[in-house]
Amino acid sequence: MQGHGVAPREEAEPFRRLGGRGAAWLAQELHQQAPLWVRAHEFLYLRLGRWISIPLPSVTTRDPRIQLARQLLGHFEPSVAGPILVRRFNHCHAGDRAAVAEALGELGPEAADRVGPCLVSALASTNSAELAATILALGEVLYRPEEVLPKLVPFLTNSYSLVRIEATYTMGTYVADPVWTMKPLLERLSDSDNVVKANGARALGRMKGGARPTVDPLINSLRAAELPAPVVARALEALSSIAPEVLRSASAEMDEWVTTKVPKDPYFEVMAATARERLGVQVPTLTANCLRLAQSSKAYVRWEALERLGECGSGTQDVRAALTAGLSDPNGLVRRTAQQALEQWSRRHADAAAQRSTSPPGRAEE
Repeated sequence: MQGHGVAPREEAEPFRRLGGRGAAWLAQELHQQAPLWVRAHEFLYLRLGRWISIPLPSVTTRDPRIQLARQLLGHFEPSVAGPILVRRFNHCHAGDRAAVAEALGELGPEAADRVGPCLVSALASTNSAELAATILALGEVLYRPEEVLPKLVPFLTNSYSLVRIEATYTMGTYVADPVWTMKPLLERLSDSDNVVKANGARALGRMKGGARPTVDPLINSLRAAELPAPVVARALEALSSIAPEVLRSASAEMDEWVTTKVPKDPYFEVMAATARERLGVQVPTLTANCLRLAQSSKAYVRWEALERLGECGSGTQDVRAALTAGLSDPNGLVRRTAQQALEQWSRRHADAAAQRSTSPPGRAEE
């Protein structure tokens, strides 16, 4: 990765100049290369497993080579990389389809019509890792919500936790219709997996006022959480969007939840800080934490950080620089989020500057 958590656009230029050939070469890199010890384990299992007890080979994790290839492909025009990745997805080894699905997601909403049908067809897969990657990618390209969201509901109760995690998160990114998704998402607040609970709260919060009936269950989930838990940070942010007056009336409890139940991690701390900002309480660490998260190697962390900077970030030049840098991100959804956040941030601070310029003399000293 040459020291980069996120591959800058200039690293993709040599491949972009080759057009389709460059994209095809990178697509070939989306292939698992198991370490020598794993290959030896597989060899012994296949040859000797019938006679002696040898455990099943462990699943290998993707290496930085695949992450880099995926991000470089994200810098390509969808018209170039999209068809090549779709062909690769349809003809590659089954074990590589998850990596290719993630690369399709990197192309973002601009590629929705080119890659969406391929991803939707993959929802019929019985491979859990491929399903999770496909759902993640659909949440990045945002293909036809009216078609995709109904197909995601059954995955909210999938036996594989990673599939549930991606399904609940993607429904939040699409902003699901509360009429027919509120009940299944509410049920996820009691899920056995803590991340599923948190993502369910996020999805409900993204519905804003449409999720008003979920206020009491979200409050109950806050009160029931005993240890620092992701659902606490997500539920606080969700409630600040759905019914901020409820949190205002429970300000003492909210202070306790933030102090004792929000995990000590910048990713979760900015959620609680965003909730406070929406209630009119400034949190000095919010901007700095978001700027740090905007450098994450994980695309969803980057777009969430940029989204919050647009809504709550300070009017400093480092915030503008981070939002502007997001316009050249390898992930298409991050680029779109950066554009929207930059416009929101510019409006907020232009309005603030205009108010200061029209304030009566001496008002600033009051």
